Amino acid sequence: MTAHWISEDLKRHSAALACTRLAGSHTFDVVAESLIGINTKYGLDHRIITFTITDNRSNMVKAFAEYQEPDTVNKGMSESDDDDDDDYTVESADVDAILSCDNSIESSFLPKHMRCASHTLNPVATTDFDRLVADESYGCKRLVRSAFAKCSKLWNNVSRSTKSTDASFEIVRMSLRSPGETRWNATYVL
Repeated sequence: MTAHWISEDLKRHSAALACTRLAGSHTFDVVAESLIGINTKYGLDHRIITFTITDNRSNMVKAFAEYQEPDTVNKGMSESDDDDDDDYTVESADVDAILSCDNSIESSFLPKHMRCASHTLNPVATTDFDRLVADESYGCKRLVRSAFAKCSKLWNNVSRSTKSTDASFEIVRMSLRSPGETRWNATYVL
């Protein structure tokens, strides 16, 4: 979990708050309690956080739907009554002081939620690409399948052998990312 903010001198700042393992099933309530615990540890009241961005998995969406303060649900960035930006106010807070002090705010609510744009766009790009490949009129189905078969052999080899991992890193100077559905689909990303 990371925090990002803009200081009064308009400089961007970031801080890593936590990197914890969630044991057991990652149900919405387990996720919510973990996020609330991290916010509480750093004295971050849900009312001072502009919003929290997460992936679009159903457990995340439900966690924020179930654990938001009743009057904040469906407000903020996702509400679009009109395009007038006059309703938004900018509040400043001493984030360095908040993150460095040992405040313990007891809260059982999560801040406003925003879904990650990349996680929203990824299925669109993936679906469109799959449709393009499946359409025989473009003549690329065999070529794409052949290329992905070769890539799959490489991904499998690199994931099973540290020697292959080291060799591929020496050649391309970066780790090879194999496709995965739990993050931005690496199939279509360099």
